[in-house]
Amino acid sequence: VVFFGSIGVGKTTAGNILESKFQNVQFLKEDLDENPFLPAFYNDMKKWGFHSSVAMLALMSSYYKKINQSKDIVILDNGVEELIAYTMLECDLEILSEDEFKVYKKLYDNIVNFLPKTDLYVYFKCEEEEALRRIKKRNREFEMDLDLNFLKRLNHKYEDFAKTLPNKKLLIIDTTNNYSLDELIKEISKRINVSFVE
Repeated sequence: VVFFGSIGVGKTTAGNILESKFQNVQFLKEDLDENPFLPAFYNDMKKWGFHSSVAMLALMSSYYKKINQSKDIVILDNGVEELIAYTMLECDLEILSEDEFKVYKKLYDNIVNFLPKTDLYVYFKCEEEEALRRIKKRNREFEMDLDLNFLKRLNHKYEDFAKTLPNKKLLIIDTTNNYSLDELIKEISKRINVSFVE
C-alpha cells in the first residue's frame, strides 16, 4: 500500500498509528534526513533541484528493499511513482532545466519498471491552508519558507498524478478535518482483502 499526497496532509501520522496498533503492519517511513541535499535545496532550489530530486529517487527506491515479507500489510510513506508529481512542478517553476528533467525522467522510468506491484494507492488530500498550518506547527527549519501558492501548485500536480492511477487501486481520503481512522482501516482491508491484526 502506498500513501501519497502533498506536504502536511497526514500520511506519516496515519502510518505511524497503523504500525503501532497492528502487529501485521510494516510502515516504511520517509526519512528526509537521509537526503543530504534537502536543506540546501530549500535555500537555493535552482542550484540544488536536480541533486535533491535524484537523491529522493535513490532514497525512495531503497525503501522497497526493506520490505518485511513476514508482514501482511506493508505501507510506504510515499512511493517512487509519485515523485514525478513534485518533479513536474520543479519543471513548471524552472527549478529543473529541460535537460535535467530528461535525465531524471529516464532514471525514474527505469526504476519504476522494476518496482514491486502496488495493490492500493491511498491519496491523502488536505486544503492548502490547513496543510500549511500543520507544516508550520511541526517546525522543520527547511520547510518554514513554504507558502500557500507553492502548496496549491503542488496539489494540482498530485491531482494530475492521481488521475493516472486505475480507480480500482485508488482510495481518496480528505484529511482537512477530522477523518475516521477506523474507516480508513476498513477501506484498506476491503480493497486489498487482508485483515489488520491487533
